[in-house]
Amino acid sequence: MNRSVTINDIELDLSELDTEYREVLARCLVDLKYLSDTPLKLSIGGVKEQLELEKVTSKPLKENQIKEIFEYISNEMKNDFQYGRFRNIASMYIKSNDKNKKSEGNKDMKKVFDENEVKEFLINESKNMLDEIEMYNMNIEIVLVDKDNVENSKVIAMREDGEGGNVLLPYQKDFKDALDWDYSFDEYLFKDLEDGMKLVYMTNVTHLAVWDEIEKLYPEDIEHNKGMQKYLKYCKENGITKEYIEEKTNQKNIVDVMQFYKDVKKKERER
Repeated sequence: MNRSVTINDIELDLSELDTEYREVLARCLVDLKYLSDTPLKLSIGGVKEQLELEKVTSKPLKENQIKEIFEYISNEMKNDFQYGRFRNIASMYIKSNDKNKKSEGNKDMKKVFDENEVKEFLINESKNMLDEIEMYNMNIEIVLVDKDNVENSKVIAMREDGEGGNVLLPYQKDFKDALDWDYSFDEYLFKDLEDGMKLVYMTNVTHLAVWDEIEKLYPEDIEHNKGMQKYLKYCKENGITKEYIEEKTNQKNIVDVMQFYKDVKKKERER
Protein backbone atom coordinates (compact mmCIF):
# COMPACT_ATOMS: atom_id res chain seq x y z
CA MET A 1 0.00 0.00 0.00
CA ASN A 2 1.15 3.51 -0.73
CA ARG A 3 -0.15 4.76 2.61
CA SER A 4 -0.58 3.40 6.08
CA VAL A 5 -3.88 1.61 6.50
CA THR A 6 -5.60 1.20 9.83
CA ILE A 7 -8.70 -0.60 11.01
CA ASN A 8 -10.25 2.83 11.49
CA ASP A 9 -9.77 3.48 7.77
CA ILE A 10 -11.43 0.21 6.82
CA GLU A 11 -14.34 0.82 9.19
CA LEU A 12 -14.86 4.29 7.73
CA ASP A 13 -15.08 2.94 4.18
CA LEU A 14 -17.40 0.13 5.27
CA SER A 15 -19.76 2.74 6.72
CA GLU A 16 -20.92 3.28 3.12
CA LEU A 17 -22.55 -0.16 3.36
CA ASP A 18 -25.12 -1.65 5.72
CA THR A 19 -24.12 -1.79 9.39
CA GLU A 20 -23.84 -5.58 9.08
CA TYR A 21 -20.47 -5.14 7.37
CA ARG A 22 -19.06 -3.24 10.37
CA GLU A 23 -20.54 -5.86 12.68
CA VAL A 24 -18.69 -8.56 10.73
CA LEU A 25 -15.51 -6.47 10.93
CA ALA A 26 -15.90 -6.30 14.71
CA ARG A 27 -16.40 -10.06 14.92
CA CYS A 28 -13.41 -10.55 12.64
CA LEU A 29 -11.12 -8.59 14.96
CA VAL A 30 -12.04 -10.86 17.85
CA ASP A 31 -11.89 -14.12 15.88
CA LEU A 32 -8.50 -13.21 14.41
CA LYS A 33 -7.36 -12.16 17.90
CA TYR A 34 -6.63 -8.55 17.07
CA LEU A 35 -8.79 -7.57 20.05
CA SER A 36 -9.62 -9.34 23.31
CA ASP A 37 -13.31 -8.35 23.02
CA THR A 38 -15.68 -6.61 20.62
CA PRO A 39 -14.96 -2.92 19.86
CA LEU A 40 -18.34 -1.98 21.36
CA LYS A 41 -17.63 -3.62 24.71
CA LEU A 42 -14.07 -2.28 24.80
CA SER A 43 -15.23 1.25 24.01
CA ILE A 44 -17.49 1.30 27.06
CA GLY A 45 -14.99 -0.51 29.25
CA GLY A 46 -12.36 0.93 31.54
CA VAL A 47 -9.19 2.83 30.65
CA LYS A 48 -7.29 -0.38 29.93
CA GLU A 49 -9.92 -1.63 27.49
CA GLN A 50 -10.20 1.73 25.74
CA LEU A 51 -6.43 1.99 25.34
CA GLU A 52 -6.35 -1.49 23.82
CA LEU A 53 -9.04 -0.51 21.33
CA GLU A 54 -7.29 2.74 20.37
CA LYS A 55 -3.92 1.03 20.00
CA VAL A 56 -5.18 -1.72 17.71
CA THR A 57 -7.56 0.31 15.53
CA SER A 58 -5.08 3.13 14.88
CA LYS A 59 -2.00 0.96 14.30
CA PRO A 60 -0.86 0.62 10.63
CA LEU A 61 -1.70 -2.82 9.27
CA LYS A 62 0.63 -5.10 7.35
CA GLU A 63 -0.40 -6.20 3.88
CA ASN A 64 -1.15 -9.77 4.98
CA GLN A 65 -3.32 -8.43 7.81
CA ILE A 66 -5.33 -6.31 5.37
CA LYS A 67 -5.86 -9.35 3.16
CA GLU A 68 -6.99 -11.63 5.97
CA ILE A 69 -9.46 -9.03 7.24
CA PHE A 70 -11.05 -8.62 3.81
CA GLU A 71 -11.00 -12.37 3.21
CA TYR A 72 -12.87 -12.90 6.47
CA ILE A 73 -15.52 -10.31 5.61
CA SER A 74 -15.79 -11.66 2.07
CA ASN A 75 -16.45 -15.20 3.26
CA GLU A 76 -19.13 -13.96 5.64
CA MET A 77 -20.88 -11.61 3.20
CA LYS A 78 -20.40 -13.27 -0.20
CA ASN A 79 -24.14 -13.77 -0.70
CA ASP A 80 -25.14 -10.29 0.41
CA PHE A 81 -26.73 -8.02 -2.20
CA GLN A 82 -24.11 -5.32 -1.48
CA TYR A 83 -21.21 -7.71 -2.04
CA GLY A 84 -20.35 -5.96 -5.33
CA ARG A 85 -19.90 -2.62 -3.59
CA PHE A 86 -17.89 -4.33 -0.85
CA ARG A 87 -15.63 -5.89 -3.49
CA ASN A 88 -14.95 -2.43 -4.94
CA ILE A 89 -13.94 -1.16 -1.51
CA ALA A 90 -11.76 -4.22 -0.95
CA SER A 91 -10.01 -3.72 -4.28
CA MET A 92 -8.70 -0.37 -3.05
CA TYR A 93 -6.85 -2.12 -0.25
CA ILE A 94 -5.62 -5.34 -1.87
CA LYS A 95 -2.35 -4.98 -3.74
CA SER A 96 -1.15 -7.40 -6.41
CA ASN A 97 2.57 -8.11 -6.70
CA ASP A 98 2.31 -10.01 -9.97
CA LYS A 99 2.69 -7.69 -12.95
CA ASN A 100 1.42 -10.38 -15.33
CA LYS A 101 -2.01 -10.31 -13.68
CA LYS A 102 -2.86 -6.85 -14.98
CA SER A 103 -4.94 -8.00 -17.94
CA GLU A 104 -6.56 -10.86 -16.06
CA GLY A 105 -7.73 -8.90 -13.04
CA ASN A 106 -6.26 -9.10 -9.58
CA LYS A 107 -6.00 -12.79 -8.73
CA ASP A 108 -4.51 -11.93 -5.34
CA MET A 109 -8.12 -11.05 -4.57
CA LYS A 110 -9.28 -14.65 -5.10
CA LYS A 111 -10.93 -14.73 -1.71
CA VAL A 112 -12.37 -11.26 -2.16
CA PHE A 113 -13.52 -11.87 -5.74
CA ASP A 114 -14.02 -15.56 -6.37
CA GLU A 115 -15.57 -16.17 -9.78
CA ASN A 116 -17.29 -19.39 -8.73
CA GLU A 117 -18.74 -17.75 -5.63
CA VAL A 118 -20.06 -14.87 -7.72
CA LYS A 119 -21.56 -17.31 -10.25
CA GLU A 120 -23.29 -19.29 -7.51
CA PHE A 121 -24.65 -16.10 -5.95
CA LEU A 122 -25.98 -14.87 -9.30
CA ILE A 123 -27.73 -18.17 -10.04
CA ASN A 124 -29.20 -18.60 -6.55
CA GLU A 125 -30.34 -14.99 -6.26
CA SER A 126 -31.90 -15.15 -9.74
CA LYS A 127 -33.90 -18.24 -8.75
CA ASN A 128 -35.09 -16.42 -5.61
CA MET A 129 -36.10 -13.40 -7.68
CA LEU A 130 -38.05 -15.55 -10.13
CA ASP A 131 -39.80 -17.34 -7.25
CA GLU A 132 -40.77 -14.02 -5.66
CA ILE A 133 -42.56 -12.91 -8.82
CA GLU A 134 -44.00 -16.42 -9.29
CA MET A 135 -42.30 -17.05 -12.62
CA TYR A 136 -41.78 -20.75 -12.04
CA ASN A 137 -41.59 -21.78 -15.69
CA MET A 138 -38.26 -20.05 -16.34
CA ASN A 139 -34.76 -21.51 -16.48
CA ILE A 140 -31.39 -19.84 -15.88
CA GLU A 141 -29.65 -20.06 -19.25
CA ILE A 142 -26.70 -17.61 -19.25
CA VAL A 143 -24.58 -15.96 -16.54
CA LEU A 144 -22.33 -13.03 -17.45
CA VAL A 145 -19.94 -11.49 -14.91
CA ASP A 146 -18.65 -7.93 -15.06
CA LYS A 147 -15.36 -8.13 -13.14
CA ASP A 148 -14.84 -4.36 -13.35
CA ASN A 149 -18.18 -3.69 -11.67
CA VAL A 150 -19.67 -6.91 -10.36
CA GLU A 151 -23.01 -5.25 -9.56
CA ASN A 152 -23.62 -5.02 -13.32
CA SER A 153 -23.31 -8.79 -13.73
CA LYS A 154 -26.39 -10.27 -15.35
CA VAL A 155 -28.34 -13.47 -15.73
CA ILE A 156 -30.53 -14.39 -18.69
CA ALA A 157 -33.56 -16.51 -17.83
CA MET A 158 -35.78 -17.94 -20.55
CA ARG A 159 -39.26 -19.45 -20.46
CA GLU A 160 -39.36 -23.20 -20.83
CA ASP A 161 -41.45 -22.86 -23.99
CA GLY A 162 -38.82 -20.54 -25.50
CA GLU A 163 -41.30 -17.68 -25.85
CA GLY A 164 -39.35 -14.90 -24.14
CA GLY A 165 -37.59 -14.29 -20.87
CA ASN A 166 -35.85 -11.70 -18.72
CA VAL A 167 -32.45 -10.18 -18.09
CA LEU A 168 -31.88 -10.16 -14.33
CA LEU A 169 -29.48 -8.00 -12.34
CA PRO A 170 -29.24 -10.00 -9.07
CA TYR A 171 -26.90 -7.64 -7.21
CA GLN A 172 -29.29 -4.78 -7.90
CA LYS A 173 -32.36 -7.00 -7.38
CA ASP A 174 -33.81 -5.66 -10.59
CA PHE A 175 -34.99 -6.67 -14.04
CA LYS A 176 -33.31 -4.86 -16.87
CA ASP A 177 -35.08 -5.96 -20.04
CA ALA A 178 -37.88 -8.26 -21.11
CA LEU A 179 -36.91 -10.63 -23.93
CA ASP A 180 -39.44 -11.36 -26.65
CA TRP A 181 -39.59 -13.03 -30.04
CA ASP A 182 -36.80 -10.88 -31.51
CA TYR A 183 -34.24 -12.12 -28.93
CA SER A 184 -30.80 -12.26 -30.49
CA PHE A 185 -27.60 -13.75 -29.05
CA ASP A 186 -25.69 -11.24 -31.14
CA GLU A 187 -27.32 -8.45 -29.13
CA TYR A 188 -27.75 -10.12 -25.72
CA LEU A 189 -24.54 -12.17 -25.56
CA PHE A 190 -21.89 -11.21 -28.13
CA LYS A 191 -22.35 -7.48 -27.44
CA ASP A 192 -21.80 -8.01 -23.69
CA LEU A 193 -18.70 -10.13 -24.34
CA GLU A 194 -17.42 -7.46 -26.71
CA ASP A 195 -17.95 -4.87 -23.96
CA GLY A 196 -15.73 -6.84 -21.55
CA MET A 197 -18.13 -9.11 -19.68
CA LYS A 198 -17.19 -12.74 -19.08
CA LEU A 199 -19.32 -15.79 -19.78
CA VAL A 200 -19.21 -18.12 -16.75
CA TYR A 201 -22.27 -20.31 -17.32
CA MET A 202 -24.47 -21.47 -20.17
CA THR A 203 -26.80 -24.45 -20.51
CA ASN A 204 -26.22 -27.03 -23.24
CA VAL A 205 -29.57 -26.21 -24.86
CA THR A 206 -28.53 -22.56 -25.12
CA HIS A 207 -25.16 -23.53 -26.61
CA LEU A 208 -27.12 -25.37 -29.30
CA ALA A 209 -29.26 -22.27 -29.93
CA VAL A 210 -26.19 -20.01 -30.11
CA TRP A 211 -24.46 -22.35 -32.54
CA ASP A 212 -27.62 -22.40 -34.66
CA GLU A 213 -27.70 -18.59 -34.75
CA ILE A 214 -24.03 -18.39 -35.73
CA GLU A 215 -24.54 -20.94 -38.50
CA LYS A 216 -27.45 -18.94 -39.89
CA LEU A 217 -26.05 -15.41 -39.55
CA TYR A 218 -22.25 -15.60 -39.86
CA PRO A 219 -20.52 -13.66 -41.31
CA GLU A 220 -22.69 -10.98 -42.92
CA ASP A 221 -25.34 -10.63 -40.22
CA ILE A 222 -23.22 -10.91 -37.06
CA GLU A 223 -22.72 -7.35 -35.84
CA HIS A 224 -20.58 -8.10 -32.80
CA ASN A 225 -17.96 -10.36 -34.35
CA LYS A 226 -15.36 -9.78 -31.61
CA GLY A 227 -17.89 -10.90 -29.03
CA MET A 228 -18.69 -13.97 -31.11
CA GLN A 229 -14.98 -14.82 -31.22
CA LYS A 230 -14.82 -14.51 -27.42
CA TYR A 231 -17.74 -16.92 -27.17
CA LEU A 232 -16.03 -19.42 -29.50
CA LYS A 233 -12.86 -19.07 -27.43
CA TYR A 234 -14.93 -19.97 -24.33
CA CYS A 235 -16.19 -23.06 -26.16
CA LYS A 236 -12.65 -24.06 -27.11
CA GLU A 237 -11.35 -23.62 -23.56
CA ASN A 238 -14.27 -25.47 -21.96
CA GLY A 239 -14.65 -28.43 -24.29
CA ILE A 240 -17.88 -27.25 -25.93
CA THR A 241 -17.51 -29.13 -29.22
CA LYS A 242 -19.91 -30.25 -31.95
CA GLU A 243 -19.81 -33.78 -30.54
CA TYR A 244 -20.41 -32.55 -26.98
CA ILE A 245 -23.50 -30.51 -27.93
CA GLU A 246 -24.92 -33.33 -30.06
CA GLU A 247 -24.50 -35.79 -27.19
CA LYS A 248 -25.95 -33.51 -24.51
CA THR A 249 -28.94 -32.30 -26.58
CA ASN A 250 -29.68 -35.48 -28.57
CA GLN A 251 -29.27 -33.53 -31.81
CA LYS A 252 -27.51 -34.85 -34.89
CA ASN A 253 -25.56 -33.29 -37.74
CA ILE A 254 -25.30 -29.77 -36.34
CA VAL A 255 -22.93 -27.44 -38.16
CA ASP A 256 -19.52 -27.15 -36.48
CA VAL A 257 -19.23 -23.39 -36.01
CA MET A 258 -15.78 -23.77 -34.45
CA GLN A 259 -14.57 -23.58 -38.04
CA PHE A 260 -15.21 -19.83 -37.72
CA TYR A 261 -13.01 -19.44 -34.65
CA LYS A 262 -9.97 -17.26 -35.26
CA ASP A 263 -7.12 -17.77 -32.82
CA VAL A 264 -5.69 -14.26 -32.72
CA LYS A 265 -2.62 -15.25 -30.68
CA LYS A 266 -1.86 -18.14 -33.05
CA LYS A 267 -2.03 -15.82 -36.05
CA GLU A 268 0.31 -13.36 -34.37
CA ARG A 269 2.82 -16.13 -33.71
CA GLU A 270 2.71 -17.19 -37.35
CA ARG A 271 3.55 -13.71 -38.62
